[in-house]
Amino acid sequence: MKISQKVGRPKIIDRNAIIKIALNKYWINGIDKVKISDIAKESGVSRPGIYKEFKDVANLKALTLKEYEKLVAVHYYSSFNTTNDLLNLIETTTKEQLAGKNRMQPYCYFYTTKSLKCTLDDITKKELNRINNKLEKSICVAVAKARKNKQINNILNIKDTAKAINSHFMNMIVMHRAGIPNKEIMNFTKLFIRSLQY
Repeated sequence: MKISQKVGRPKIIDRNAIIKIALNKYWINGIDKVKISDIAKESGVSRPGIYKEFKDVANLKALTLKEYEKLVAVHYYSSFNTTNDLLNLIETTTKEQLAGKNRMQPYCYFYTTKSLKCTLDDITKKELNRINNKLEKSICVAVAKARKNKQINNILNIKDTAKAINSHFMNMIVMHRAGIPNKEIMNFTKLFIRSLQY
């Protein structure tokens, strides 16, 4: 006797929901500390289902960085591209990050991934570098204006100064993760700002 089996309708995978779940997990725990099984459990999608949708973990990680860019980085691109007060922006951005505004809590996903020097695949590294380069170009715009307005020392090289500012934000994350009090980090920020003026 042949028993007929009903084949259920295949589960519809919400790609965007999985990317957001992965982003939150990577953001909180670190991009190198989360397993696909953790994402599968929270999303209610099987591991094979996630692999089928995203091909591999590298693609999923790169997509979470793109999502991070939409949620957070565009705010910084815009701020640096339009500011007429670079020094104030450096200070307020540091305060925002320490206060956890703009979804920066517990730590900035982008800067944490950079600062921890995680073992990353080529696709994720490429995406990380793309965001980094775009951010530094925006900072260059702000540095050029600040030099022209004599807000900072006009002998400073624009690209080198932009890299230094970008590195400052990463150093701030390292200090924050190390448990250094916010007051000390802000003092460090003020010293950094002074170094750009003289």
